[in-house]
This record gives sequence, C-alpha cells and structure tokens, in this order.
Amino acid sequence: MWLLYALCTMVLWGTAGVFAKLALRGVNWQQCMVATLFGAGLVCGFIWLKWHPTLALNSGYWWSAVLAEMAGMGGLLFLYLALNEGKLAVIGPITHLSVIITVLLAYLLFKEQLTLINWGGVGLALIALVLLTK
Repeated sequence: MWLLYALCTMVLWGTAGVFAKLALRGVNWQQCMVATLFGAGLVCGFIWLKWHPTLALNSGYWWSAVLAEMAGMGGLLFLYLALNEGKLAVIGPITHLSVIITVLLAYLLFKEQLTLINWGGVGLALIALVLLTK
C-alpha cells in the first residue's frame, strides 16, 4: 500500500501548486495562508470523525509531527511568495525537488541505505534543478 499512498501524495501535492497559483489571481498570499489553515482544519476534522485519534502527549515524538507541519507551512508560505512573482511551470518542479533534501536526511539521520541507482536519481534531480533555474 505504501506505493499507492506515495502516488496519491504525488498527485495531491502536484495539483496543490495549481490551486495555489489560481488562488493568487484573486487574493494575496496572506489570505492564501489563512485559507490553507481552513483547508487543513477540514482535513483534520475528517480524520477525527473517521478514526477518533487522540494526541499522545506522553510520547516523546509528538513534537516531530508539530515540526513537520511547521516545516510544511513554512514551505507553503515561500511557495505562495514565489508563485506571486514567478511561473508555476518552473516553481512547481523546483519545489518538488525537495526529494533531494529528503533523501539526504533519510541517509544521514535514519541510516537508510541507498543503491547506486538511487544516488543516480539524486544526481539527476540536481541536474534538473540547475536546468530549471536557467
């Protein structure tokens, strides 16, 4: 199932930039950030209604989820700023090259092993980054 979940993530995150650029046609980036929080609240409400999760504050790892959301929202802030000035066709692919950071941190922090082909993919992503910024 992990592959299906990853593909769903790819599709949803791939379309998010389109909706963000569309929103910026009628509202400013600050209003987009507030609307994003409303959208996040809707998703959280659905999760609560469906699964009734509780916040495990006794776990030492709950802060990681908070930091993950802070990083995500910080990235979204910069996405709105970039889209306010630039082309979605260039900005979207650049932001999705965040996989370079993910792979490097997974290797360094979690000691996840990568094959030569995996490292080749990171190299190609770096080449893509250079080509997209030209």
